Amino acid sequence: MKASSPDILFISTNDWVPWGGSEVLWSQSALLLKKLHPEKHIAACVKEWNPVPRHIDELSRAGVEIIYKKNRRLPAYQRYANRLLPTAKQFRHSQFYQELINRRPQLVIFSLGDHNEAFDLIEEFRKAGIRYALNIQLAKDAQIASDDYHNTIRDNYVGAARVYFVSNQNKRILETQLAQNLANAEVISNPFPFLNNASDVRYPATDNGFHLAFVASLSANHKGQDMLFEVMADKKWKNRELTVNLYGKGPHAQYLRDLKKFYGLERINFAGFADSVDKIWSANHAAILCSRMEGQSLALLEAMSYNRMPIVTDVGDARELIDHGVNGFVAEAPTVKHIDEALEAAWQKRAQWKEMGARAGDKLRSLRQEDPVKVFAEKITTLLNT
Repeated sequence: MKASSPDILFISTNDWVPWGGSEVLWSQSALLLKKLHPEKHIAACVKEWNPVPRHIDELSRAGVEIIYKKNRRLPAYQRYANRLLPTAKQFRHSQFYQELINRRPQLVIFSLGDHNEAFDLIEEFRKAGIRYALNIQLAKDAQIASDDYHNTIRDNYVGAARVYFVSNQNKRILETQLAQNLANAEVISNPFPFLNNASDVRYPATDNGFHLAFVASLSANHKGQDMLFEVMADKKWKNRELTVNLYGKGPHAQYLRDLKKFYGLERINFAGFADSVDKIWSANHAAILCSRMEGQSLALLEAMSYNRMPIVTDVGDARELIDHGVNGFVAEAPTVKHIDEALEAAWQKRAQWKEMGARAGDKLRSLRQEDPVKVFAEKITTLLNT
C-alpha cells in the first residue's frame, strides 16, 4: 500500500457482486474527478474480484489508485476475545483498515449499499478526525439498529460532512430510524443514460403479444421476482399473451428457475445479459420491477429514458417519477395482491403503453436535466475545497 495521502478516497461497501446499481454513481464520479483534476490523488478501496470488473479496470487505467481490501476478517484471538468483551471494547476491524486510516486522506466518500453497513469503520474515521461523506444507496425499512449500536450509527451520520441520499423516501426512512433530523442531508439522483438517441429505440410490434422487461439482479429478497412469479401463476395471466423477460444474474438464479418450474410458468423467460441496452428496449414494450426495497432504481430511470412505461412497487421515490395510470403504474405495496392489481390495471390499458411510455420519458427528462455524475463530482470537489 502506498504511503501517500489521497486527496479523495472512495470506499465501496459492496462485497456481494462485482457490479451493481450501487456501484455506478461513485465509480463514474471518481472517474470524472480524475479526468477533471489529474493532479489530484484519487483512490478507491474495493473488494478484489476475479476477473477485475470493467469499472474498476477503467478507474485503474485512468490513474485512480485501487486499494484492494485485505485481512477483512479479524485474527482468531480477537474474534475469541469479542465473545467475552462488552460491545464498546470489542475489536472491530483489521490492521488493514488501520493502515488505511493512517494514510490520512483529506476526504473519504463511503458508498453504502445498506444504511447500517460499515458503521464501525466509519466510526474509526470519525474518531480519527478525518472528514467523510456518506452516499446511501439503500435505506431499508424495518431494519432498526439495536441499542448497542444506535448511538454510534447516529453519531456517524450527524458527524458526516454530507449525507447524500438517492431518494426522499430513503431519507425519511433513515431519519425515522435514527430519531434524528439530518441537517447535513441532501437528496441527489443516481445516473441514467443521458443518450440523445435513447428515446428513439423503436417501440416493438405486438404481433407476438406484449413483453415486459424485468432488469434486476436475480436476488428475490431485494428485487421481488418471487412475488411476480406468484402473480403470474394465476390462470388469468397464463392465458394472456404477456411475457416477462428477466435480465441479469444473481444469488437466486437457480431458485427462480425452480420456482418457474414449480408454478409452470411458460411465459417467464430468463434472458441473461443483453449485448446492449438498446436490444433490451427494442424487444420489450414496458418495464416491470417488484422490489421490496429500493434506493433509486437505475433500471427504472433507464426504462423511462427509453420511453418505456414502468410498472413498479411504491419504493424509492417511484411516485415522484410515475403518475399512476398516466405514465406508468405503481403497486401500493410490495405484495402479491398489490402487484397483481397494478399489473391488471396496466393490462387493461395495454393499447396505450406506447403513448404512456413517451409521457414517462418526458417526465424523467423534465425532472432530470443535469447529469447526476457531474453534479455529484462537483459536490465532492466543493467539499474537498471547503
